[in-house]
Amino acid sequence: MFFSKIVPETWSLISPFIDDVLDELYDHALAHDTTAKLFAGHNIDGLKAVQKTHWELTFKNGFDTAYEERAYRIRPYRDSRSSTKQRIARYERS
Repeated sequence: MFFSKIVPETWSLISPFIDDVLDELYDHALAHDTTAKLFAGHNIDGLKAVQKTHWELTFKNGFDTAYEERAYRIRPYRDSRSSTKQRIARYERS
């Protein structure tokens, strides 16, 4: 399987940089009024931690059942009736 060889090696290359990447992503989002409003009231450090864990598990384990369960809980694109703030809240709780 492709992911059994490539993905874990990829995580070892990404992991030293993931904290900086997430910091820059959120700094950028929070620097703009339009996107900053979406994160109001959310625990940014918590969101970063959830994202880091999600990507680590995805790169280490591939698209396994646990990935599908996480994606279903978050389901940012499945429920178009949800607002972006609601999707962020789901992500934060996952």
